[in-house]
Amino acid sequence: MTSSKTLPFHAAAAMIFIAVAVVAFSPRYLLPLLGGSDETRWILHAHAISGFLWLLLFTAQMRFIQKKNIRTHRTFGFFSFPLAIILVATGVYVTLELFWRARGLTNPGANPVLLVNLSDMLIFGVLYAVGVMSRRRTHDHKAMMFLAALSLMNAASFRIIALITGPGPVPVVRSHILMAGFIALYLLWFRRRQGELSLLVKLIGASYLLVILIHVPFGLSPLWAPVSDLFASMAS
Repeated sequence: MTSSKTLPFHAAAAMIFIAVAVVAFSPRYLLPLLGGSDETRWILHAHAISGFLWLLLFTAQMRFIQKKNIRTHRTFGFFSFPLAIILVATGVYVTLELFWRARGLTNPGANPVLLVNLSDMLIFGVLYAVGVMSRRRTHDHKAMMFLAALSLMNAASFRIIALITGPGPVPVVRSHILMAGFIALYLLWFRRRQGELSLLVKLIGASYLLVILIHVPFGLSPLWAPVSDLFASMAS
């Protein structure tokens, strides 16, 4: 049974994630869509809707556990499979297409942003898959699913920072420092509440932190150029 010590936090955080996503993606997606002037392609709509529904389902799952409705939690868990697959597949496809369009750009901030978009999808997919595989180990499952939901906030975080700071380079470095802080604080908090972190949570948590901290510098380095060209060729 899931410990009641951490449930209120996870349930509250899930609702905050939805609010953050709405605020972050309103200026360039939701508001144009509601205003009738949106020209977004269907694949972007599929990506946005699947992401929002996954977060909504994650929030509902926390509520089911709070009410000790384990059967409903397990039943609704199956709906997360197609949502996660659509979310990752559409995200990767759109990002690869952006790599192709960005070929030859002289903007030094373009490649790191594309790397962020791609890595977000891959990180989410890995965390979600590990969470599903560890569903019989309650604490591992809970931590992995929370980290998966948190990984979806990465793209939202630099959009919110950009809204606050105004025009200029995309603040991916500040965003990743912020995300690394959230991950570290969550793992420390989770350890304090649960008494100890399992080896799985330690390994996945440390790997997530490492990826978050190094992939923006990697995107700014000469090492990233051939990798970027490879992704562009996959979409061309």
